[in-house]
Amino acid sequence: MIVLVATAISVTFGLLLGMVAGYYRGYFERVVDLYANTMSSLPSVLVVLAFVTATGTSVMTIMLTLGILDVGTYARVAKAGVISQSNRDYVLAARAMAPVTAGFW
Repeated sequence: MIVLVATAISVTFGLLLGMVAGYYRGYFERVVDLYANTMSSLPSVLVVLAFVTATGTSVMTIMLTLGILDVGTYARVAKAGVISQSNRDYVLAARAMAPVTAGFW
């Protein structure tokens, strides 16, 4: 149960952050990359122990901490997918046909 909820948190927020970072690029992309690099450099067990020590022993704390630690992994994968698809012919054709590129379709 703990791993299922932690993975759901990671996938949901990781894909959301990665897709937005890959689409808009620039400053937001750098922030997401910094978060992903920081979280992947920290030892998971020590971070979980630190959060449990700071907030008290609960299953919810463990689920949230494990979920937050893996968000960067999914964000990287999603960002790479969006960037690789952004240079395809059908995307370039859609951009050429679109009258406004404000980010809303």
